[in-house]
Amino acid sequence: VDIELVYKHEWEEKEFAKSLSDVIKEKFKKLWNELGEPSKYYAILMMDGDRIGKWLIGEGLPNFGEFLHPLFKEKIKNNWEKGIELINTRRILSPSHHIAISRILKDFSLYKVPEIVERYDGLLVYAGGDDILALFPVDKVLDAAYEIQEAFKESFYEVGEKVLMGFGEKASMSAGIVFAHYKWPLYDVLEKVRDAEKMAKNKYGRDAFCITFIKRSGKHLTAGAKWDFKGKFDEILKFLSPKNENERKVSHRFIYDLIESIREFKKEDEKWNEPYVSMLKSDIKRLLKRRNYKKRLTENDKNKLYELFSSLIDDYLNRGLPIEDIGLIIKILYDAYRGEE
Repeated sequence: VDIELVYKHEWEEKEFAKSLSDVIKEKFKKLWNELGEPSKYYAILMMDGDRIGKWLIGEGLPNFGEFLHPLFKEKIKNNWEKGIELINTRRILSPSHHIAISRILKDFSLYKVPEIVERYDGLLVYAGGDDILALFPVDKVLDAAYEIQEAFKESFYEVGEKVLMGFGEKASMSAGIVFAHYKWPLYDVLEKVRDAEKMAKNKYGRDAFCITFIKRSGKHLTAGAKWDFKGKFDEILKFLSPKNENERKVSHRFIYDLIESIREFKKEDEKWNEPYVSMLKSDIKRLLKRRNYKKRLTENDKNKLYELFSSLIDDYLNRGLPIEDIGLIIKILYDAYRGEE
């Protein structure tokens, strides 16, 4: 009748719902008790391979060794005098090069992407070559996207009993992710996820992800990072524990303090020189002591968190990315995972 009736409050807000059978409502009550009410937010993911066009015209062609199975490569290296020479020889542009790329893209979109999306409870809208669009639960989208781009960089990977060839470690993918309220117009969510994907490539320099959070009120936040930063954000989120108050060690107020602290130390010319970087790191230590949730944060925890933040700050500075995105990414993920206004 109306899919929005999966939410409790919709039964009170929709006039026609009052005339529906009590049997239906009782079934929903049973599901709410067993599974909890569904999140009011969902995630949409758009991914695209980086510089695939340049691969097609032969720019940055890899060596033969990157297309050889590891066991075969080891065999010719040890048993043939010209084996190492072949492994290090750069491939030439030929029709077979285009055929190989087409096959890699076909296999990746046909076999690997659907397998990962299904495993993370996603809904694949399309996967065509290196272009992907899918819907996910908010707390699974980032892990799924990370695994997809990791698979894209494999030289060989397995799907069932198939052993398929990939692009190798020189390849990369960028992703746009949007967390949206279920009431927000889908056409606008699609526009925002396209914008986020473009930003991942242009602002964050490819091999990156950019996330946007659209609240019910219409307010939205956007931030990005390189894929190799993801593990550090995952570790930090565990201490904030958005969905389980019993495991929380850092108060959510820490996020607001962190964002404010970064803005306070940021200079007008936007250059993070000393002593401001050291001052920011010291202030994070102070904030961790201040926002120790129910005194659950041990000294070891504080030290670990300090190292994570210190490392992330260095990562962003070394890549020329905005440090303020550290606080914004944590806020976006915390709010999206919690699923509340």
